[in-house]
Amino acid sequence: MAGFDLMAAMDPEIAEALPNIPVLDLSDIPKARQERWKIMQAALERWDPDPGVIRENRMIPGWEGDPDVRVRVYRPADHAGALPCLFWIHGGGHVLGQVEQDDPAMDAYVGSFGCVAVSVDWRLPPEHPYPAPMNDCYAGLAWTYENADELGI
Repeated sequence: MAGFDLMAAMDPEIAEALPNIPVLDLSDIPKARQERWKIMQAALERWDPDPGVIRENRMIPGWEGDPDVRVRVYRPADHAGALPCLFWIHGGGHVLGQVEQDDPAMDAYVGSFGCVAVSVDWRLPPEHPYPAPMNDCYAGLAWTYENADELGI
């Protein structure tokens, strides 16, 4: 299989803007989150979702009594059989981020590779300290495994 170039698959305006994102100042985490979300919203406004990718939010049980966790499932619209799965944990330096920030990348992966992607929206520290984020990610992985047949993976 040939290599995959996410930057080439991405909207040229979004790809061009990425190197210009300002340095992150985590001395005020709520402010940093707000600033990053504004940047992401502006980028997402210029992005055209792939009509060949279906996106579905699900609330799944948290790990061992933790609160429910949101996952977003992406799948090709035109495929009915079992597919490989990409389990995705968004970035954010363990204090930032949300599932929506990776919608363009997930569309590109699902569209290019013909897979299902499951992305977990884990709770953010410091409001939710360790092990909450890891528990959320593990809950998402366990749910994905347990529901593989339903998810078509």
